[in-house]
Amino acid sequence: MANSGNRAPAGPQADKGVTGTSPVTALERLRQFTTVVADTGDFHGLQTFRPQDATTNPSLILKAVQKPEYAGLMHEVQARYPQAPLDELADRLLVAFGQKILDIIPGRVSTEVDARLSFSTDATVARAERLMDYYAQAGIGPDRVLLKIAATWEGIEAARRLERAGIHCNLTLLFGFAQAVACADAGVTLAAGALALGRAAGSDERGAAFRALADGWGMTVLACRLGMLRASWSGRGRALRSILPLGSSVKVGSQTKCCGTM
Repeated sequence: MANSGNRAPAGPQADKGVTGTSPVTALERLRQFTTVVADTGDFHGLQTFRPQDATTNPSLILKAVQKPEYAGLMHEVQARYPQAPLDELADRLLVAFGQKILDIIPGRVSTEVDARLSFSTDATVARAERLMDYYAQAGIGPDRVLLKIAATWEGIEAARRLERAGIHCNLTLLFGFAQAVACADAGVTLAAGALALGRAAGSDERGAAFRALADGWGMTVLACRLGMLRASWSGRGRALRSILPLGSSVKVGSQTKCCGTM
């Protein structure tokens, strides 16, 4: 899958540019072939690495608010909505982080719908609509936000309804071709597959089965490149996390070269 002739360096060190006169970092090499997406809640770090888009999840936000520089944002949300139930406070905190991130990046931020709702289409739609209401209250339109939803059958159906309503979705936890086709049929804006997880699987029987499952992504990406599927795609490889300090992921679109590590 990788464009081996143009692959990014295997480590964080800089190398020489095409002319051999100026150093080029691994991140700069990556920018030449794909779109850099930071997977982080550390929005201060975004100013250094300048990704196009960013994605967050509750675990990243939890990690961030344990740092002194971000704890104030959590306390601000708590003070502003003192009577709000915990699930509302959590969503408002996610949106508050999303606002800060959008002040820095030029593209979109992905905000996760509560994963505990992944097997309820109606509950996922309701929570997604609430998140978008919170963004709208902050003056942020749907063109700047992707709502991250697990690619269960119920999640995909929720995304179908949301996309028809103008709310854009980022489907995650894709491990097979059938899920990819279902996401494309639903017209989702973005689908993110863990492309390198098969390579990271263990050597036992369970790991072998997982690798076999992940190998199906080669056909998925090929189908996307041939224009058979309508969605754009994001491939997230663990090997890339050792190159980019913020743990960035790499989009693999139908018109985009891939420099991943498959």
